[in-house]
Amino acid sequence: MRTFVITTLLLLSINASAQWGHKPPPPNPPPPVPLDGGLIALIGAGAALGYKKYKEKNQE
Repeated sequence: MRTFVITTLLLLSINASAQWGHKPPPPNPPPPVPLDGGLIALIGAGAALGYKKYKEKNQE
């Protein structure tokens, strides 16, 4: 009985130490974001709004 307990504890400790030694795989890199259509429209809208505000401020 004593050898069974010792053998079981030894196997469990080897298994636990083997599991702790492994690192999880690194996460996947984020997908590339296209910066063509939406970003250009956003910059254009910001420029148009800025120009409008500039013209309104200079008319006063």
